[in-house]
Amino acid sequence: MIVYFDEYSPGTITEISWAYEAHIPIYMVTRMKRLKPWIEAEITKIFSNFDQLHSFLKVQYGLKVKK
Repeated sequence: MIVYFDEYSPGTITEISWAYEAHIPIYMVTRMKRLKPWIEAEITKIFSNFDQLHSFLKVQYGLKVKK
């Protein structure tokens, strides 16, 4: 699951929790400096921009990302 998190949203937080409970990897892109500790605990990996996410996906999963 890929999450763009720029503000606290109850719906997004619920989706993160559901994915975590289902053992689905959660990759978050956010510019927020601080997240709640329990949110950080559920996230597989946090990126500060989409370029970092694209590079990770390319290496981790062999994906080609169109820009």
